[in-house]
Amino acid sequence: MTNKEGSRVLANVWKSLTIEEFRRFLGVLFLIGVYRGKNEPVPMLWNMNIGRECIRNGVARNRFYQILRFLRFDDAERRRRLPERRDKLAPIRKVFEPFNVDLRRAYTPSECVTVDEQLTTFRGRCPFRQYIPS
Repeated sequence: MTNKEGSRVLANVWKSLTIEEFRRFLGVLFLIGVYRGKNEPVPMLWNMNIGRECIRNGVARNRFYQILRFLRFDDAERRRRLPERRDKLAPIRKVFEPFNVDLRRAYTPSECVTVDEQLTTFRGRCPFRQYIPS
């Protein structure tokens, strides 16, 4: 659906997203998560002087933002025709569930694992937010 959306908006300027390029995009997303933990601004990660070479080599900055803008996992037209459901993950479910299965297969925690949570302030709209009184 990403290629369909990109072609719809950018017409003949959109370059089709390949599986190889999508994998590089996911890798760059992962690395951005790593480096943003050090409070580095995302656009600076592509900077030639102080940026990260591994990110620059993965996907060009403009192409990264283009893919991010048009990334789609479902067909919105078909979803509109379906009866209304309360499944908030419907747009990404076909990708999300196999991804979770792969994660479970790749990592099995032992009895020496610590699980912690961090409550952060959030001012946006999120349908599955939960209020936890102090």
